[in-house]
Amino acid sequence: MHKADPNISKDPSSLLLTVLLGIQNKLNLTDELWIYDDIAAYLKIQPKTVQNYTSKAPGFPRPTIVPGSSTRGIKRWYAKEVRNWVARHR
Repeated sequence: MHKADPNISKDPSSLLLTVLLGIQNKLNLTDELWIYDDIAAYLKIQPKTVQNYTSKAPGFPRPTIVPGSSTRGIKRWYAKEVRNWVARHR
């Protein structure tokens, strides 16, 4: 006979939250999307310098293009990818 896990709530909303948080962690949906200003603040440099980095620095993460008012979309970078790039280039 299977014993119930005492750590799992019988409350449906708590159970749903637990499942969703587990899925979120597995899919890594918590990673932020950064703009030039966010990257600049993280690196403690000017946003204009970041614009040069994103197009010229070897291995710098490629942007994700999200829909926006521009027909070309808006460039965003996953914070985790930028942090990983920085860690590799110390």
